[in-house]
Amino acid sequence: MKGKRPDFPVVLLLLWLVLYACSGGGGTWVADYEVPPAQRGGSAVHGWPPVTVTTPVVVSRGPVGDTPSTVIIDINTIITDNFKGIGVEFDPYAPGLPIDWDMITSRLDFLKPAFVRTMVETWNYVLSDNGYAVIDDQQPVYRWNNPSMLEAYKVLDYCQKNGIDVVWGDWGDWFGNLTEKTYANTMWSMAIGEAVNHLVNKKGYDCVKRYNLGNEPNGDWSQCNGDFKCYHDGVQNMKAELGRRKLGDMVSMSGPSIFGWTGNDEIFAGWLQQTTQNLWKQLSSYDIHWYPSSGDVANGLVESTIRAFRQIINTSDPQGSTKDFFILESGLIDDKTHCDRQPHIAEFQYGVWMADLAAQAIRGGVSGISAWDLDDASHPSCCDDAGPGPCYKEWGMWSSVAVDKGMRPWFYPWSLLSRLFPKGSQVVSAGPNPVAHGVRVLAMKKPNADKYDLSVMIVNNADSGIGTITIKIPNAGKATLNQYNYFEIDRTVDGQGFPAVKTVLTNVDIAEGVQVNIPSSGVVFLTTLSAGDG
Repeated sequence: MKGKRPDFPVVLLLLWLVLYACSGGGGTWVADYEVPPAQRGGSAVHGWPPVTVTTPVVVSRGPVGDTPSTVIIDINTIITDNFKGIGVEFDPYAPGLPIDWDMITSRLDFLKPAFVRTMVETWNYVLSDNGYAVIDDQQPVYRWNNPSMLEAYKVLDYCQKNGIDVVWGDWGDWFGNLTEKTYANTMWSMAIGEAVNHLVNKKGYDCVKRYNLGNEPNGDWSQCNGDFKCYHDGVQNMKAELGRRKLGDMVSMSGPSIFGWTGNDEIFAGWLQQTTQNLWKQLSSYDIHWYPSSGDVANGLVESTIRAFRQIINTSDPQGSTKDFFILESGLIDDKTHCDRQPHIAEFQYGVWMADLAAQAIRGGVSGISAWDLDDASHPSCCDDAGPGPCYKEWGMWSSVAVDKGMRPWFYPWSLLSRLFPKGSQVVSAGPNPVAHGVRVLAMKKPNADKYDLSVMIVNNADSGIGTITIKIPNAGKATLNQYNYFEIDRTVDGQGFPAVKTVLTNVDIAEGVQVNIPSSGVVFLTTLSAGDG
C-alpha cells in the first residue's frame, strides 16, 4: 500500500509481548521452525523488496500550547550504564578500485566510530574452483594474500591503530562443499575458524572483538532462506569451532543479524525470541538490522519497538539483562529501490531522520548503533534501475566513485553523535518524551575525574520549529557548553567541511536551565566536551 503504513504492527507486537510475559515466557524451540515463505519478503539484491513511501511522511507538532517549555535531565536515572558507542559499516573495497585512502581515513578520523562492522565473503580467503571450495586432505585451501584480503587488512590496520572495535563476519554466500551450502556445513565453520585464528593470533588484530555469522538469515536471499534451524546449527558449529581453537575468550559471538523494516515487526520478534531461547549459551551479545520508515521514526515508534525487543532479550535469555544489544545496520527504508539505493541519502532531512532513529534506539535500550554505511564504493550493485554511471549501492556518507565525493549532510549529525556520545558513557533519562510531536532529547554523562562530562542531543523531526525550550539538570553546577547546530541553513563547518562549534555558552547554570532555540526541523547538540574530545 502506498503511503504511510498503519501503526497496527507495533501495537500487535506489544500485545504479543504482554501475552508472552503472561505465559511465563514459555514455549520451546521446534526443530523445523521456519518463517512462513509468504512472510519473508525480499529480493536477491540486498535482502529487501523495493519500498515506496510517500515522500516524506511528516508529523505536525500540534498547537503551540502542547509543547512543554522545559526538559529535565535526570543524571541519576541510568538507561544504559556502559554504552558501547556509535558505529558504521566499514567494508573492504574491491581490489584495484581507484579510491582516495587519505580522504577516507581523514573523514574516519573525525567520525571516530567506537566500533565498525566489517564483512567479507568466505571465498576471499578460501580457494575456489567453478564456485566450489577446493578441499585438500579434508581441509579448505586458504589464500591469505588474495587481493581481497589485502583490502580487508587495510580496514583492520586502521581499526587496530585507532582503537576501534571490529565486528567481523562472513556474508554467508558460501559456495559450499559440493552439495551442502547452508550455514550448517561444518566445512564452512572450519574455514571461518581458521580465518579468525589467522586474524587474531597470526596477524595480531586484537581489535576483532566479536564474530557475526552470516547476514540476515531470516531473509529468502540468505543461504538459510528464513529457516531458523539452519541458522541455529550454523551458530552451534561456529561456537564449537571457536572453542576448539581456544578463541572463545578472545572473540565472542553476536547474532542473529536479522533484518526488520516497517511491517514485519511481529515476524521479526518471533525470530528474536527463537534466538534468545535457543542460542543464549552461544551468543554473548545480540544484534539486529533495523530500517523503519520516516513516518514511524517521526511518530516515535522506533523507541517503543526497540524497548519491546530489549524486553524479549531480558526475559527469554536467562542472562539477557547482562548482555549487549546492538543495531548493526540502520537506515531509512523510504522509497528504497530494487537496486538497494536510498534516494533521500543526499537530502538534509535524512540527517534528521538518522539522528532521531539513533536517539530513539538508544533511549529504547540498545548498547550501540551502527549506520549503513560509510561509503557507496564498498558495495557494487548493478541492476535494472541503476541508470548511467558506476553501479553501486547508495547509502553512504559519501561516494568515493562519484564525481562529487563530498560528504553528504547526514555525516554531520552522525559524526557528532559518535564523538559526543562515546564508548563508556552512561545514557541517562531525559523527559518528557516526546517533548512535542517529533521532538526528542537524548542525554549522556561520562565520568571525568571527580566530575562528569555531559552531552545532550535535541532532535526536531517535525515540519516546523518549536521555539525556545529550556534544558535543566537539577543540582548541577555551572559549566561551559559547546553548541552545534544542524539546520538546513545553519550548519557551521571548519576548513575541511567537518562540523564545528556554533556557539560557546560560558558559565551556564545548568540547574537553572539553558535555553535552546529550535527554529525549524533539525538537531542541536550541547556538550561539555571540548572540540577535540569525544
